[in-house]
Amino acid sequence: FIDYITGDPFLSFIGNNELHQTIDTLLKYADDMQISTSLRLIPEDVLKNILHEKIEFTITEDRDSFDYILSAEQMNGFKGNKLRGKRNLVNRCKRMYDPNFELLNINNPQIRKELLGVTKDWMEGRMEKGETPNAKEFAAISKLLHSEKIPNIIAVGVYIRGRLEAFVIGEDLKNGYAMLHFEKAR
Repeated sequence: FIDYITGDPFLSFIGNNELHQTIDTLLKYADDMQISTSLRLIPEDVLKNILHEKIEFTITEDRDSFDYILSAEQMNGFKGNKLRGKRNLVNRCKRMYDPNFELLNINNPQIRKELLGVTKDWMEGRMEKGETPNAKEFAAISKLLHSEKIPNIIAVGVYIRGRLEAFVIGEDLKNGYAMLHFEKAR
């Protein structure tokens, strides 16, 4: 893979066969190619098998790389008891702010500026709470917005009183799936 922020290559793998040999082979290859000898984006079920087999490697969890698979049917209206908290937040937002939802044209320079403004405000809000926002994420959003090729990217904005307050940027994967890349709110 290529890191979307730095452009540096890195290695990953999936599968649970011959784990020790696979890891050794990849690390030797990385060393020979003079690239990072840290394997990244290893699926959780693979890691469980690495731990189960007691293979001696340092494993570090990266919360910034977690993936979540959600059903669009379930997410539509946040159905079910598990999503009750989200449903309550949406209903409270609707009552308090009367938001408008709009598809955004990310090729429009004004829209790009608004999206980056929301992202900057989100980062500042995190810093005010004593958290450290991921500066790489701002760079990734900026890079996406200024990319010449943006296939299948869809952006939706939440406007309150005519001001963009939140957005989601996703990708239509064309096979019944979509991938959300970014969600930010002031």
